[in-house]
Amino acid sequence: MPEQETRIYFDTNIIVYLLEGESALRELAAQAIVRFADEAHVLVSSELALAECLHGAYRQNRLRTADAYRKLLLDSGDFMTVSLSLNIFELGAKIAAQHRMKLLDALHLACALHSGCTVFLTNDKRLHAFDGLEVRGL
Repeated sequence: MPEQETRIYFDTNIIVYLLEGESALRELAAQAIVRFADEAHVLVSSELALAECLHGAYRQNRLRTADAYRKLLLDSGDFMTVSLSLNIFELGAKIAAQHRMKLLDALHLACALHSGCTVFLTNDKRLHAFDGLEVRGL
C-alpha cells in the first residue's frame, strides 16, 4: 500500500518570513519549503493566512508585497490554499473556547485539521502539539 501523503500547514508567520523576514528567518522559511516540497509533502495554508499577510502589506501601502503574497498562495502551485467554510469556523470557535486561545490561532488549527494536515509549521511559541497535529518551529 502506498504511503499516505503528509500535509504540512504553514502558519502566517512562516509565510511572512519568506517574503518579508530578516535574512536568517527568510532563509529558514525558504529551506523549509524546499525541503518539504522535495520530500513530496503537500504544503498547505489558507485564505486566512493570505488575509493576514495582505492586511500587513496594505497597512504599509506595499502593493507589490501584497501581489507577491497572492502569487505565492494562489498562483504558484506550491501551496494548497484552504478556503474557510462554516465547518472550519465552527471548529475554530470550539477550539478557541475549549483551549482558551485566540480565535485567529484556533481558525488556523481548524484549517489544518480540516484539510488533513499532520504537521503545523509556526514560530508562534504559544502553540503546542494539538489533537493529532505535530507543531514544529523553524
